[in-house]
Amino acid sequence: MTDPHVREAARIVEAASNARPAVIRSFFDGGTFTVTHVISDPATAKAAVIDSVLDFDPASGRTSFASADKVIEYIQS
Repeated sequence: MTDPHVREAARIVEAASNARPAVIRSFFDGGTFTVTHVISDPATAKAAVIDSVLDFDPASGRTSFASADKVIEYIQS
């Protein structure tokens, strides 16, 4: 191959085929009936949190971080 763009595309495809897949962990919150997802890359140890939950008690109008704390504990481990 002489085209540098084709070479670069081939390199990217090769690297992707050798990479470990992302890890997806989901946390169900029964109080809000929602799911928070953590997607992480084992190679870089980077992660993204999708649809995080702030616990809300409608009776008292108070919030807490119990669900978020579980997600943070998972990420830190």
